[in-house]
Amino acid sequence: MIPWANLSPIKFEEFCYRLLELNGFQNLSWYGSGGNDRGRDILATKMERPLQGVESATRWLVQCKHYRKTAIKKSVVAEWLAGCSEHKPDRVLLVVSCTLTASMKDWLNSIRHDYRFEIHFWEESHLETQYLKHGGKLRKFFPELPKLPRPVSVYEVDQGEYFFACSGFDEVEIHVINAINKREAAKWAKEFVEFIKANDFRFNGIK
Repeated sequence: MIPWANLSPIKFEEFCYRLLELNGFQNLSWYGSGGNDRGRDILATKMERPLQGVESATRWLVQCKHYRKTAIKKSVVAEWLAGCSEHKPDRVLLVVSCTLTASMKDWLNSIRHDYRFEIHFWEESHLETQYLKHGGKLRKFFPELPKLPRPVSVYEVDQGEYFFACSGFDEVEIHVINAINKREAAKWAKEFVEFIKANDFRFNGIK
């Protein structure tokens, strides 16, 4: 569990801002730091590609709520959703540092069709997954947050053939072949990662 209590409410908003940047959001505007955010801590756009050759920009409105001990109330979320329409977003994202109750999630699902925008939320478990994935970059801005070990799992799929996988990167694996044992496979995988870190490179055939 990440000690979110180490972050002030303003720092938590900045934390969310950095996460959006790392997830490919563009044209970010942060309003909460100046007060009177009128229901929008952050505005951003995200390019989406539903089909090959088709690209569109969606407008996102993001609200960040830092709750150290208590749960967010339905009345607070309802008031926020009512104010979102003024900004005409395509999608809204509620980011909370706590865990939403089951009744809150059920309620959010039941009202999705009452609004012209899509409703999304990130709760503590989502933030922890994001921190596992981007912690190294985030700690440059938030040194008060801890380093977290990210174990790499090793799978032997055939004689001399190994896969290395890491939490937070479920879609990416390192595949090692012709290794004498697991230790040698790990050595080669580490050398490959160090080579990528130390050199500029490009993918052949990909612009």
